[in-house]
Amino acid sequence: MVKARLAKRRRLNLEEADEEDGLHDGTSESVETNPAVPQALSIDLILMGVFKNLTTSELLVCSSVNKVWNFNARTILREKRMCCARISGQKPCKDLQRLDKLLGKSITNLPFFGLSISTDSDANEGNARLVAHKCNGRGILTEWYPNILKKFTLKNLKIFWMNESTCPAVRLIKKIFRDKADSLERLEIIEFPYRISNLRQVFRIEGNNDDEDNHWLPNLKSLNLSSVVTSRIFVDNFNNIVKELVLAAPQLQEIYGITPNLLEVLFYTNKIQAVKEFRCWPNCINEKLCFHFALERPSLKKLIVSPFGERPTRPTEIFTETFKLLLRSCFDTLQELDIELPYFMQMCEWDLGVFPKLRKLKLGYVILRNDNLLTKAFDVTKLFPELQNVEIHPCSTLPREILTSINDEEFRQKLKLFTFPEVTTLRIRKFPQMSQDLFRSWTLMFPNVKHFVMSPCDNLPRYMIVMWGSWPQLESLTFAGVECRFLAGQHYLLDAVLCGLAIEEVAELQGMTSDFLKGLNYIPEQACISALQCLKTLRIEVLHRKSWKRTDSPSAVNLMHISNHLIFSRSPNLNVEIAVTECKTADPLGLPYCYTMKLQHLKSSVKFVDSSKWSLES
Repeated sequence: MVKARLAKRRRLNLEEADEEDGLHDGTSESVETNPAVPQALSIDLILMGVFKNLTTSELLVCSSVNKVWNFNARTILREKRMCCARISGQKPCKDLQRLDKLLGKSITNLPFFGLSISTDSDANEGNARLVAHKCNGRGILTEWYPNILKKFTLKNLKIFWMNESTCPAVRLIKKIFRDKADSLERLEIIEFPYRISNLRQVFRIEGNNDDEDNHWLPNLKSLNLSSVVTSRIFVDNFNNIVKELVLAAPQLQEIYGITPNLLEVLFYTNKIQAVKEFRCWPNCINEKLCFHFALERPSLKKLIVSPFGERPTRPTEIFTETFKLLLRSCFDTLQELDIELPYFMQMCEWDLGVFPKLRKLKLGYVILRNDNLLTKAFDVTKLFPELQNVEIHPCSTLPREILTSINDEEFRQKLKLFTFPEVTTLRIRKFPQMSQDLFRSWTLMFPNVKHFVMSPCDNLPRYMIVMWGSWPQLESLTFAGVECRFLAGQHYLLDAVLCGLAIEEVAELQGMTSDFLKGLNYIPEQACISALQCLKTLRIEVLHRKSWKRTDSPSAVNLMHISNHLIFSRSPNLNVEIAVTECKTADPLGLPYCYTMKLQHLKSSVKFVDSSKWSLES
């Protein structure tokens, strides 16, 4: 029956006649470009006014247009953005050497005045286990990186440094703090060795910690500690480091990533008003100190109301007052809010006015039993008229007696109370299950979504089926964290879902040649990706070995072989991207992760992206 259906489609496959020359002659008006437009877009003053409103990625694209655009775009990147040369690999010392050679060829008009250095490689993305790279680098540092140390102006620095070592990359970080710290304007610490408690000692900086006039970071304006996860054993060490950095920076204007345990340091250094990002939660150790912090009325840009390694509990009286004070003090400056659902429902009950600058909301899903919060529908636009970006994520520290099942009717009823009509970007992270009912709740909550991200995906075909009937106006669709063991085992189903065909027909088509598939008169039998007529970008991030695209194994799976000919190659307006991330060889149960898959046949219509350069934010 399947063969008969294929034969019928083959007979119906007629070549379309080429469009005749002159068919549209005289039927359309020619539009002449106004000669003043290219002239205006060559004036530096106009370009600078336009470019300052663009994102970093957009500026990088503009810098490749011509010399005038290149000069102006790179000027904005250097002076107004934290644009850094990223060093993250198995051997950062070697990567830094390659960057040094590049700087030796061209040191003028660089798009960056910063470095992002990772001295440790992430063995498994999404896994907390990190391993130090093997390094044999010895010798004089000025011979390794002469251009970085002598010619390069360093204003921005990001560091991911876990372990002490003699690696040139680690030695370079120490030398930057010792010899080039006076030029630093922005510093972001992602990871730092826990055992270090005295920076002056480690970096060999003159003076002592009691000398408050010895400002060895005289031009530092921004300090970011948002990504640091501090071990409780070494919390005092980290507090001492923060105290040193704050005392060394008299021009410090913005501090990000402050938690209650750091407030005492900031009160001591008189830098409370510099705090732009703060995390608080009920029953934290320094709850009274948090209240005193709120009384100072800080102008926060980001507020996180979520437990940090602790179980969420019901709002206490002092927390409620602290929370209210913080919201009222930063209503006109707050740009991002990360909050658990019970506290968000409590917030919606209050008369707080409007938050005109808030554009991003992260909502943690958790239901506290018998919370009695927010029993009527609420339009979030009343609070956040400019809200465009929402992320829903779990709270990983919840015990069973507090957290209900994510598919409980109670949770769906809570979701139905909210509407987000202005939100265009929705991210769903680490959801354990995906039911049709729950997804319908999201489509009702967020009726106008244009950009959707799901991460991770253990069953890509199931999620895709749900997506085809979701938002007809969807423009970009991203599936991240797709494990190869699931993808390889579902390749028939994946083609069936993408093309809207029966699995039996897909199995028959797998044996057909590329020429046959190219000429097949294809008509979907059920909902498929074509239902999303506005879709411009489909991104899939696959966890797999780095060598997966080069395999010639006879048992290898030709991933999306049918979809490539029936969908991708016939959709000129659809941009398909596949990002590759190295995965583990086995999970804790001993099951293999890596499956052999071929992707060479997709090169003509799919763009392969280096996972280290691929971001969910793009």
